[in-house]
Amino acid sequence: MRMLSISDYSKRYRHGGVGPLNFHVNTGEVVGIIGPNGAGKTTFFECLVGIKHPDNGNIILEGISNGKRLEAKNVGYVGEESLFPLRFTPRQALEYDAVLRGIPSHYGACSAALDLLQLMPKENIPLKHLSQGWRKRVDIASAFIGMPEVIILDEPLNSLDIAGVMLMRSVIKKAQTAGSIVMISSHILDFLDDVTSRIIFLSDGHIVADTHNSSESAENIYRGLFMEESDVK
Repeated sequence: MRMLSISDYSKRYRHGGVGPLNFHVNTGEVVGIIGPNGAGKTTFFECLVGIKHPDNGNIILEGISNGKRLEAKNVGYVGEESLFPLRFTPRQALEYDAVLRGIPSHYGACSAALDLLQLMPKENIPLKHLSQGWRKRVDIASAFIGMPEVIILDEPLNSLDIAGVMLMRSVIKKAQTAGSIVMISSHILDFLDDVTSRIIFLSDGHIVADTHNSSESAENIYRGLFMEESDVK
């Protein structure tokens, strides 16, 4: 069984940061990572993909140590901000990303990702001529090129319209069926209830709860962990 194991993983600043974190994720598992602002969610994700450099820790994927970051070919990532130049078309953006990550047969893999996010009709239109919602779909599509072993989605619903949010449910389900490990953060807690089987709650960079197939909603757990009674009246 494919497994992602995170051990003693940390990146600390004078005020804030994340870790040490210890947990593992199994094949096809969709895990929500949530917490208040400053809890360390984005720092954790950025360390996993090499944008930031963790202080300590080890990542093991399928029994093989990856050191402190996942190999680019094994992970798809959506950050809160797009890194693609606006002169690129969706097709160019995905092919550029695929080449940088060393994904083989990237033309066909990019076509599949474009199709997955319903972007084929817009594949040759420069990003500067697309709405924020369609640009966000391009960012999301890039994370699914080749359906990588690990997919990390940091607030992927931002800028999406209702149709885009509905599509994301289907896209995540397809990744789960393919055996990809998906980690996702979002402030839309009912969406996480729909797509995840497990939610890890962070506070000040530490795990304060790790729920599996909970019958209680993410919102209720969040309220109990982070909000005083006076905050919700």
